Amino acid sequence: MTSEANETCHLLAVAGTAGNEIAIILLVTAEMLSTEHGIGTYILQAGSLYDHEWLFVWVVILSLLGVLVSAAIGLIKNRLLSLRV
Repeated sequence: MTSEANETCHLLAVAGTAGNEIAIILLVTAEMLSTEHGIGTYILQAGSLYDHEWLFVWVVILSLLGVLVSAAIGLIKNRLLSLRV
C-alpha cells in the first residue's frame, strides 16, 4: 500500500472511533430518558437527590465503560485493518 492509502485507512479508523463514542453517548442519553433502571437513570436520580457520592460513582463507572468499549472497538478495527494489508 502507498503511504497515502495507509493515511486514508488511519483517518477512517479514527473517524469511526469518534462515531462510536458519540453513539455510546446517545445510547446513555436515550437510556436516561426512557428506562427505570440503568446507569443513566441512576445518574439522574443521584443528581436530583443531591447524592454526590453516588453521582460520582455512577459517572466514573460510565466513563470506564466508555473507555473499555472504545478500546475494544479500536482493537477490533486495528485487527481488521491489518488483515486487509
